[in-house]
Amino acid sequence: MIAVAAVVAWHRHRIQWPSQAPWLALPDLKGKPGVLARLLSDAQDIAKSSPHPIESVAELGLLYQANGYGAQAEACWRWLREQQPNNAHWCYYLAELRRAASDYPAMVALLRQTTELAPDYAPAWLKLAEWELKTGQTDAAARDYRRRIVLLPNDPYAFLGLARVARQNGQNDEARQLVGQLVRDHPDLPSAHNLYAEMLAAEGDETAALRERQRCRTAGRFRE
Repeated sequence: MIAVAAVVAWHRHRIQWPSQAPWLALPDLKGKPGVLARLLSDAQDIAKSSPHPIESVAELGLLYQANGYGAQAEACWRWLREQQPNNAHWCYYLAELRRAASDYPAMVALLRQTTELAPDYAPAWLKLAEWELKTGQTDAAARDYRRRIVLLPNDPYAFLGLARVARQNGQNDEARQLVGQLVRDHPDLPSAHNLYAEMLAAEGDETAALRERQRCRTAGRFRE
């Protein structure tokens, strides 16, 4: 779940609280666990009465987004963006919703706005780089993976991305060196073992490739 960022202190006379906020009506909860209904209801009650609506609407938006209620989450982020247009997190959460809806042009535009507002926000650089790699923009992907590494020097996702960029560009020695270092530094990262297995198999070393596939299966779920 995306962490809530610290927000600017709130002053009541600066907040334009709408009389009919779209997120204040419960979504259709048919077939959902009762605990979810209680969580949403409690969060909405807080949002209606809180002296700090920025924080409470952000919490409500994250609860909506984590449980698949995109329309309600989007209403939260858009209202928050109106109140705090320079807060990059609202752009980022909207970008995540556009990604989930497969609206990639809007996702990219929002991610770029995020990096303009907060150049030090590493998650946005990773999402941009992943999209650029997926769409064949390898130079842009390499640039943005490196921007993330500046912010997170030992980030395995960025180094894995650079290895994939190098492989796509035919720089096989560089790719092998990067992924080999990755599996040593982050042995619990399954995707690194999987990529290493592909590279070893392409080199004809099936024994080593099998070893990496086995490590991929036993690595479990990687956590940053």
